[in-house]
Amino acid sequence: MNADEDRQSTACGSDAHGLEARLASGTGGRSRCHWPTGSASITRMLSHLWLALWRSLPAALTIFLVGRLGPNLREARLELELTQEQVAERSGVHATEVSRIEAGKRDPRVSTVERLAKAVQVRPGQLLE
Repeated sequence: MNADEDRQSTACGSDAHGLEARLASGTGGRSRCHWPTGSASITRMLSHLWLALWRSLPAALTIFLVGRLGPNLREARLELELTQEQVAERSGVHATEVSRIEAGKRDPRVSTVERLAKAVQVRPGQLLE
């Protein structure tokens, strides 16, 4: 960080001391901040935004895909007229785990999804569709 960025950081109150100084000066905590105008600053700001979005993507996809797993597993199990215990025996997954996955209370590993799919005679992708 160069001296200009350091002054901007302190003036904008990005640290506790900068905020305390603005509050003590009677500005009511209002900042003298402005959007960065240099291309390097904008690039840095956009890269931080992109990184934050990228990090949240796997969680969003997991929630979406796992949300369909339970109902699809139950449907495939019932088509074969199997109980959760029978699926557990066929897959090597504990019956309690099968129940939790069907209820949407558990996020199984990929290997578990593969074993469950084999037990109910479908492709793993069909459980996630």
